[in-house]
Formats: sequence, structure tokens, C-alpha cells
Amino acid sequence: MALNLIKICKKLCLNMPVTIRCARGMFFSLLRGLKSFSLHFLDFPQIVNLKVMEDNVNITWELPFEGECHVFGYLIYYRKVISEVNTSKWNVVNLSQYNATNHNLQLQCYTEYEITVTAQSANGETPLNQSKLWKVKTGGK
Repeated sequence: MALNLIKICKKLCLNMPVTIRCARGMFFSLLRGLKSFSLHFLDFPQIVNLKVMEDNVNITWELPFEGECHVFGYLIYYRKVISEVNTSKWNVVNLSQYNATNHNLQLQCYTEYEITVTAQSANGETPLNQSKLWKVKTGGK
């Protein structure tokens, strides 16, 4: 893999840093003229799309880089946003599929929610505070 990355580095004609996705959950950054690069492993799932259809929200996420610790499931957290500073308690959906990349939530109409996803492995759950919160507002029927 390192040899292929060096070839990529030599072929790029860039004047600024660039981040390239090279494998599931793995990114590396390049800067023209540098002979080294850095790898960044995302060890938690990242939501990439929320699609709202009336009161149904379809959540799609990228699988995390597993490394030596196998992911065996995901937790989807969602809560109502009552005001800018007030939210309800988290509701949790437990998905036991290790390769799941999407899920549909049936929520209340015309309500704003915060949604995020974490992964479960033998090391425990990825920290909820490391996962980006997405805000979405449902429609009506």
C-alpha cells in the first residue's frame, strides 16, 4: 500500500493539502513536495446522508475502520430538539448487523431531531461525543 501512495504523491500537482479516501474509514493527507504523508483512521461511523420522506428518516453512514477490533453492531441515537438549548433524552436503536450502512427511523411529523450513530466492538462503544450530530426536521403525511 505504501508504494502505491508514494506513486500517487509523485503524480499529484497540487499547491495545497488534499485529503483522499483510500479505503473504508481510512484517509490520508498529501502536500506536493513532501515525501511523507499521514494516515487518519476513522474508528467511528460517519453519517453521510439523511433523507427525509414525510415522517420517515433514512440514515446512511460510512463503516468505521475496524483495525484489530471487529465491529459487531451500531447504535443509532436520536432525540427531539425542543429549543436551541433544550433537547429530550436520547432514544436508541440497537442494530446487531456488523455490516449495516443504513436504517429507517419512523418519527413524529413536523418535529426537529438530532441524530448520530456509534459502533459497538469488543472494546466497547465509540464515544457519543466524537460522532457528529445531524439535525433534521420531519415533514407530514
